[in-house]
Amino acid sequence: MALLMRRQGLSGLPLRRRAKRVPASTMVTDLVNRDFRHNGPNQLWVTDSRVG
Repeated sequence: MALLMRRQGLSGLPLRRRAKRVPASTMVTDLVNRDFRHNGPNQLWVTDSRVG
């Protein structure tokens, strides 16, 4: 496959770099003072709203 692509002057996409992971021992402070306490079931809903 590589030979055929090279003959046609084509190249593949570059590899994507992986994101660096934060070590588990690193403590991250909550800069927006979120409060996730609740008094019973179905009183707190949390979601990740990142879009693709």
